[in-house]
Amino acid sequence: MSIKRIVPDITSNRMDESRSFYTDCLGMKLAMDMGWIMTFVSPRNDTAQITLLRETDSGAPDPQISVEV
Repeated sequence: MSIKRIVPDITSNRMDESRSFYTDCLGMKLAMDMGWIMTFVSPRNDTAQITLLRETDSGAPDPQISVEV
């Protein structure tokens, strides 16, 4: 088994403001948007990614990192 990518997962209850920060301030591209989860990618380095998750009140722990194998 080999690791293909490791992406930090950030939880937010302000998805619109967070999207604006990553795209407008940092210049990242929105690569995936499912409403409750978004992935942003650097336009110059596609291995530089971050995932944004909508905060929930479920009480379940939120993931902090995603590892693709």
